[in-house]
Amino acid sequence: MAQSTRNRRKDIEETFAGAHRMVKGLELRSADEDPWAMAEMLTLAAELETAALHTCKRLREVGYTWTDIGQAMGISATTAIKRYAKKIDALAAEQTEDAA
Repeated sequence: MAQSTRNRRKDIEETFAGAHRMVKGLELRSADEDPWAMAEMLTLAAELETAALHTCKRLREVGYTWTDIGQAMGISATTAIKRYAKKIDALAAEQTEDAA
């Protein structure tokens, strides 16, 4: 693995570690709060799902297979396809319309 790729991977790992700590902190701090905290967590979950969709789309664009993506997610290629393929197609169509 090239040095720049190792550095990028390390940066990404550190970013995700921070995100995991943040989510755990939100859970601990929100446990006894009002329902507003739950609504905010659901909004965050939706944003993470959108980010995962865009990441999956980009991985497919650069040549990763559904098997690669499924393995990374701990699911089968078929399940990954069912979860993301139609959403990726819709996103691509939307981006094409926006570009026109």
